[in-house]
Amino acid sequence: DGKSQCWFIGDKQMYDVGSSANAGWPEPFPSHPPTYATAHPASYDAKARLEYMDSIGCWAQVVYPNVGGFGSQEFLKMGDSELMLACVQAYNDFQRDWAEPDPRRFVTMIAMPFWNVDQSVKEIERSAKNGHKGVLFTAAPQDYGLPVLAEFDRIPSEARFA
Repeated sequence: DGKSQCWFIGDKQMYDVGSSANAGWPEPFPSHPPTYATAHPASYDAKARLEYMDSIGCWAQVVYPNVGGFGSQEFLKMGDSELMLACVQAYNDFQRDWAEPDPRRFVTMIAMPFWNVDQSVKEIERSAKNGHKGVLFTAAPQDYGLPVLAEFDRIPSEARFA
């Protein structure tokens, strides 16, 4: 519309930057700030977020990846497996950097390269060492041409509870 700033992956417009910047926004969802300049600083600045959290009586907050889609599906659309993994890793690293003002109060969840089980396992291990506390994983991998979640198991069923 010419009035909103937008996220892009390559030349593909994704969504407005303010759609994930609702902290402190005075209007109810789905309304959101059209630009970072109109967004509350707590939506993008960790120190301002801590001040905002203090003002509303919130001690901790779960921080989850959303720019690449709640399940990282937007990265999958890139089509280049090395670039997709690099974007997931960069996003996960960014979250830990962003949480640095108080890593106890920002509980970070990782994005997953869910399209590759081996990469997912490695990213969980790498991210856990970096301080992440949880995983955000698509609930419907079949929507992206992959097996249903129940078929992602790498351990034979007879060995699961041994």
